[in-house]
This record gives sequence, C-alpha cells and structure tokens, in this order.
Amino acid sequence: MTIHLIILSLIYYDDVNKKKLPARQYRSSIREDHSAQTRERIIAASLSYLRTHEPDTLTLPAVGKLAGVSPPTVYAHFPTVDDLYLGIYKSIEWRLGLELEQYPQQVEELAKLPKINFPAYGRNAKVLRALLLSPAYHRVRQSNRKERIQRWIASMQAGMPNLTPPQARLGAVAANAFWVPGMWHWLTANCGLTAEEAIRVATWATASLIHALKTNAGGVEGDVAHPGSTG
Repeated sequence: MTIHLIILSLIYYDDVNKKKLPARQYRSSIREDHSAQTRERIIAASLSYLRTHEPDTLTLPAVGKLAGVSPPTVYAHFPTVDDLYLGIYKSIEWRLGLELEQYPQQVEELAKLPKINFPAYGRNAKVLRALLLSPAYHRVRQSNRKERIQRWIASMQAGMPNLTPPQARLGAVAANAFWVPGMWHWLTANCGLTAEEAIRVATWATASLIHALKTNAGGVEGDVAHPGSTG
C-alpha cells in the first residue's frame, strides 16, 4: 500500500509540474515582450527628443518622462546616456544603410551609395549628428570594423582580380570613404554643401577612385602616373 501511494504521488507531482510549466513559460514570455516594448518606447522617445533638442541636453530622466516611464526603468534598460545612444544607433542602423548585409556585392555599385544613403542621413540628420558625437557610435563601428573592411576588400578583389592584396586593401578603404556618415557630415556641415552637391561630389569621387584603380592601381601605393610625363 505504501509503495502504491508513493507511485501515485510521483505521478501526480509530475503531472502537476507538466501543467504548470507552460504557464511559467507564458508569463516569462509576457515579461520579455513587455520589456522589449518598454525599451522601444524609450528609444522612440529619444529619437523624438533629438529631433527637437540639442544632443548635449539629452538626459535619461528627460527621456523617461517623454516615454512615460520612471527613471529607474530607463536606467534598468540603459544605465548611461552612452548606452542609450548605442541602442538608438542599433535601432536605426538599417534605416541608414549601414548594416553589413546591405553592403553591395559589386564594386561598381559603390558610386551609387551616396545617392542612396545621403538622403537617409539627411532625413535623420539631427539624430545622426548626435550619434557622430557619441562614443557609442564609434564603439559600435569599431566593433565590426574588421568584418566591414573585409567585405570591402572582398568586393574590390572580385571586381578587380588583378589588384595585389595591398592595392585591394588600400583601394577598398579609399573607395568606401565617400558614402559613410562621417563624410556626409563633413561635406554638408563642415563644407556647407547642399544635399545635392554632397551627393554629386561623393559620387564623382567614388567613381574616379574606382576608375583610377582600374587604370593605375599602383597609384594607391604611391606610384602615381602624372599626365604628360614620359617614362
């Protein structure tokens, strides 16, 4: 009788646990969804704030008030303003065309990137300029720099198989310098070019560099052929 009761108890205990497990998983899923939604609300509030305020006035309590959450909740998701900027960047990275998966496979397509990306930079100008001043932006760009440059080099080698490894590396960096946010900011904010002028200059520079690599790849290593010179 005792053994029989023990067996029944074990069966009941196991059955109860099986019934309870999905409920715990369900509650956990709800909490995770709620946390993700709160995080998105904070980021959305930050983007809204940066569109109408100067970057150096951004504070976590201010963002929390705008998002309708308490300061401790904001700090739980983003302990520092730098962490918040990192979250902001990751949330709009795809919108700016900066994800590695968005990188063109053909080297000839590089000259099209200013026309594609610069308008996106312009639509997010205040936020992007705030990010450019943030250590978080540069930290995340540094984190995938090696993979990013390897993609540039692979594309360059595929389009120009005659390049030596040093020429492909240096040429890839040069040809990819004109469509990134830093160059857009320099052309528009520092040099005062209009959006259309910045696109034209960056497109021309990229196409010229690609042409130069095809006709005089040695120039990227310092062996520059001057027009009119004789050998």
